[in-house]
Amino acid sequence: MSEIKLLPASGINNAAEDEALFVFGDEPKLFLREALNVNISRMGRVDLMSQPMPIAVNDDVALSDLWQSPLHKDVFARRGSHLVKVDTKQELWATEELAEVGKAKLHYCLLNNTVCISGANGIFVYDGMKVEPITIDTPPKPMVANQEDGSLSGMIGVAVSWLRGAKESALSEVVFTDCNGYLQVTMPVCADTSITGAKLYATTENGGQLLLFETVSAQARQVVIKSVRKLGVPAKFKNLSPMISGDYLSYWKGRLIVAKSNVLHFSEAMAYHLYDERHGFVQMPQRITFVVPVEGGLWVGQIDHVVFLRGSSPDGLTVEHKYTQSPVKDSGILIDAESVNGELSQGGHACALWLASNGFVIGTAEGQAIEIHKGTIQGIEANSGNSVVLAQRAYAAIT
Repeated sequence: MSEIKLLPASGINNAAEDEALFVFGDEPKLFLREALNVNISRMGRVDLMSQPMPIAVNDDVALSDLWQSPLHKDVFARRGSHLVKVDTKQELWATEELAEVGKAKLHYCLLNNTVCISGANGIFVYDGMKVEPITIDTPPKPMVANQEDGSLSGMIGVAVSWLRGAKESALSEVVFTDCNGYLQVTMPVCADTSITGAKLYATTENGGQLLLFETVSAQARQVVIKSVRKLGVPAKFKNLSPMISGDYLSYWKGRLIVAKSNVLHFSEAMAYHLYDERHGFVQMPQRITFVVPVEGGLWVGQIDHVVFLRGSSPDGLTVEHKYTQSPVKDSGILIDAESVNGELSQGGHACALWLASNGFVIGTAEGQAIEIHKGTIQGIEANSGNSVVLAQRAYAAIT
C-alpha cells in the first residue's frame, strides 16, 4: 500500500472526484474537501488560523457598516442612525459622532481626498473636520411683480439658484412675467443655514435663455430688475435635481454612481451633487447586487449572473452579459493590480473581485470575467457577503 503525504496542501476542491484530490509525481499535491480554521500558504503549509480578538465598544449600541479609508486609514461606522468615527487603536473602541445619516446601510467611497457617504438621509461628505450634505435643495420659484415707470417691455423669465460656497444648486422653476416697466423679485426664503448666497437669472425681453443677473447674499429678500442688457453667463443647472442616495456608492469617470433596486443613477460630470432625472440612469433587467467601476466600464451584479457595462459615460454604455454563476450580494470590491496576476491587471489597471457560488471571480478592466476557482469549488450559498483583500489574500465573510 503506497503512502500518501498530507503536505503540501493545495486548498479546497469539493467539485472533483475523490481520485482527483491526490496529484502524484515530482510535485505531489493534496486537495482538501474542507479546511476549517486554517491558513494554507503558497508553499502548501497548513497553519492554524489565529483567533479573532474580541472588541469592546463603549456603549450598548452595536457598530454596523464599518469601513476604513484606503487613503487616510480612518475608520467609520454607523451606530444606530449616526455616522461615527472609530478609534481602533484602543482596546475599548472609542467613537466620535459625526452626523445623523439614517438607519439604512451606509456605503462609502473616496471623492477628491474626502470621504463620501450614502445613507438613508442622503449623500454626505466628510473633509476631516465636518460632515455636510453633498446636495443642496432646489429653491422654490421666486415671486415676481411688474412695476411701472421703467424701460423694460416684453416677456421676461426669472429663476433662482442657491449657493454653498462655490457650489451651486439646481435652478428653480422659471417664472415668466409680461413686463411693462421694471420687475421686483422677492427671493425665496432658505431655512438651510449652510447656504451662503443666491444667484438670480433672467432672460432678455422675449428671450428664452436664462443668463446671470446678479449674485446676492442668502439674506437678500428683494431684487429689482430694471435692465436686462448686460446679463452674464448662462445658467448651468436647469432641469436638474439633487443627487439621490442609494446603494453601492462609487466614483467613476468624474461622476458619482448609486443603485436603487434595478436602476443605476449617475450624477452630472464634475457636479456630484446633481443628476438628470430624465437621462442620468441605466435600467438593468434584474435587481443590482453590487457595482464595481473599472477603467473600461462598470461591473454590475445581477441575481443569477453579472453584467459588464462597457464605455465611459452613461449615454454610451453597452451591455455585455457574462454568464458566470450567481454572485453573492454585496461581495463586489475593487482590488489593485498588485493583488492580481500581472496578466489579469492588463497594464496595471485595478480589477473587480466578487464571490460567486463557485468561488471568487475576477472582472478585469477590459471586461473579462475569470472564474479562478472554476472546477474546484462549488455550492457556496449566502444571502450577502463582505469581501476584503489583506496581504494579497482574498477573504469573504458571508451570511
